[in-house]
Amino acid sequence: KWGYIDKTGKWVITPQFQWAGSFSEGLAAVRIEGKWGWGYIDKTGKWVIEPQFNMASRFSEGLAVVKSEGKKGYIDKTGKCAGDNPF
Repeated sequence: KWGYIDKTGKWVITPQFQWAGSFSEGLAAVRIEGKWGWGYIDKTGKWVIEPQFNMASRFSEGLAVVKSEGKKGYIDKTGKCAGDNPF
């Protein structure tokens, strides 16, 4: 299981994730066992966007590429569809 530590090596988010990405713009894409798909957490470990995607990328300039039901598109930091390729 994956979690997050601070610069001193102290756990700030305990290991609980099946997969965990790097933080970008304050959010990290993670996958947790028992939940379907990828979602995003903040630096306290709170779910900001609940797990719902087949694939989730890092945020850049306020948007992230995600895949759901075979379709790719952009979401904003609230999980709403954005950009030219809505689902």
